[in-house]
Amino acid sequence: VMSHSLIYWTQDLFHNKLLSSGSQIISMTSAGNEKQWHSYGAVSMAKCALESATRQLSIELAKSGVAVNSIQAGVIDTGALRKIPGFKNMIAKSQADNPHGRLTTTNDVADFIELLVDYESSWMTGNIIRLDGGEDITG
Repeated sequence: VMSHSLIYWTQDLFHNKLLSSGSQIISMTSAGNEKQWHSYGAVSMAKCALESATRQLSIELAKSGVAVNSIQAGVIDTGALRKIPGFKNMIAKSQADNPHGRLTTTNDVADFIELLVDYESSWMTGNIIRLDGGEDITG
């Protein structure tokens, strides 16, 4: 569903001429794309498919000047996270691993997206951008 949503929304935007040169398509992934956590298998597989779709769309839209990237945010305490069995362990480990000693926040992500959408170039495309305060490199 994650990858299909990205593909179908992007196709609709493109075919309806709502994407201009300098547009940024941004998807959200997680470290579960590489790490295996208990009770995260279905989400992990979905994130891998989403990342593949991100890379493919980046190739297909590059000539139109549209960038497609995915943000790999650190663990964020959200309602969605709290539906995953064992989420408390994920929070504790992330806080312990993060050099800042805290979780990623929605404001951290929003601030970065604001910067990214102001970058009106498609040169940075097809990337999985870690935005986790260093959590992934220490854990």
